Amino acid sequence: MTLADLEPSTAPDAAPDSWQAAPHVGDGLVRLGLWFAFRLLLVWWFCRKPHHRGALVAVWQGGRVLLVQSSYRAGWTLPGGGVGVGEAAADAACRELREELRLVLAAETLGPPVDYHVVFNHQRDHVSIFSSFDADIRALRPDGREIRRAALFTPAQAARLRLPPFVRTYLAQGCQR
Repeated sequence: MTLADLEPSTAPDAAPDSWQAAPHVGDGLVRLGLWFAFRLLLVWWFCRKPHHRGALVAVWQGGRVLLVQSSYRAGWTLPGGGVGVGEAAADAACRELREELRLVLAAETLGPPVDYHVVFNHQRDHVSIFSSFDADIRALRPDGREIRRAALFTPAQAARLRLPPFVRTYLAQGCQR
């Protein structure tokens, strides 16, 4: 199954349904470095079983949710990442959106989080998923290093993709308006 099999068609005046990073010199080396670093971290996490705090954003557009495909991990997920020491989860989620997709949202515009406690990638993860229903995604651009592509999917389409367990649960619970 390919992305083209899952994506709905786009109206001529609407935002595109998917975005792919434009190639830049050096991005391939950065992606390769991220891929190797992630595999080393998996070994470290397997040995140490650390606690991790993550924050993601479900950006909803007309009943479809924005998912991203990273350069170092298989499958699709919601945009977001780790929460820094002393950083609020909503601020971390917005920072990650800005860094990964050039999408600027204010933390106060996000809906209340849905929290999950799971073991994922050998980490004891506390993940907060925030929702955004009115983001202007026209300026969205994957960074081409960490995020290779982004696309809008209905929850039914997303259910056929490889997703982290907390994203799959969030979408199955119907956490949309």
